[in-house]
Amino acid sequence: MIKREMSTGDFIKFCIGALVSMAMGAALPVFCLMFGNMIDGVADTGAANGDDEQFNSLQKQSLYMIIIGGCLFFIAWTQTATLSQFGENIGFKTQITYFQQCLEQDAYFYDTQSPTEMASKITKEIGALKRGMGTKVGNAIMGLASFFFGFALSFYFGWLLNCILLAFVPVIMVTGVLMGAALQSGLTESLKAYSQSAGYAEQALQAIKIVHTYGQEKLEEKSYSKYLTRVEVLNAKSNLYGALGFASVMVSFLCFYAYSFFFGGYLRWNEVKNFDGREYTGGVIVTIMFSTVFGAATLGSMAPHAKAIVESQIAGKLAYDTIDHVPKIKSNEPGTKVLKREEVVGKYEFKDVEFKYPTR
Repeated sequence: MIKREMSTGDFIKFCIGALVSMAMGAALPVFCLMFGNMIDGVADTGAANGDDEQFNSLQKQSLYMIIIGGCLFFIAWTQTATLSQFGENIGFKTQITYFQQCLEQDAYFYDTQSPTEMASKITKEIGALKRGMGTKVGNAIMGLASFFFGFALSFYFGWLLNCILLAFVPVIMVTGVLMGAALQSGLTESLKAYSQSAGYAEQALQAIKIVHTYGQEKLEEKSYSKYLTRVEVLNAKSNLYGALGFASVMVSFLCFYAYSFFFGGYLRWNEVKNFDGREYTGGVIVTIMFSTVFGAATLGSMAPHAKAIVESQIAGKLAYDTIDHVPKIKSNEPGTKVLKREEVVGKYEFKDVEFKYPTR
């Protein structure tokens, strides 16, 4: 659908944004690798050459991390700039086309669509379209890249420890999903209650003269505040569930760290080696642990971005259903002449004409 509104420049911006999003996703596992190398480098040089070599190794690894961090600054800026411009450009062009097609629709179309709701319908659908085509796409690509790079890195450095740690990953993901579900359910109920109270307020203000005439101010105030009181209770309950969910997530992370160090220490103590002969050193264990947990965490955090993308697809379909609707009476059809008022003279007589409203 969006290919119609996409120019060459928009396509280039999207490709650049997708590539740098993948680079951003791969950056987190790379940091885990460098952190593990720092631990091993400090331990090895400290044991062999003393404090000076240990400090030089630590300084070198720190410098590498600073350089990569500076590069990521420009990569993150490029990702946000290109994908934001891409979403805004496509949304702007689609909104103009949407409005033009609404102006060209005939009475048949507006008998099934409310003309007074078209402005808000356009704004709502184009807003959802923009949200799902901008930075949300980049965040989703970044999450997938971080997941695949993280697990590939951890499997390469220690497939056995990674398989052991994977048994605990569902616990982290389940606690995260439950926390998100608790917050989302509370938000949905709050918005519903706010909508109901707003309906009472709008009804009272539209008939304010009648309310004053019959002295119903207290009744309307009571009806309005009834749902606001409900919102207060719902928010308190939602915050409680959210706090419990957040605490569960933190406990699951800490338990995962303990689980990782225990089995990593077990493999180290028994001198178990990887398929390439590499030992499970402290740095390797830390690299595998953080690559696994960050990969799982980024995959779990993709839910809101995926939801925005799906909502964008639905909104785009609704918008292009209207854009592609061909009216039976085309005012801008080639060869059509628009008559001026002073040019219309004479009498017109209609015979054998059948007409009906489509919804009546």
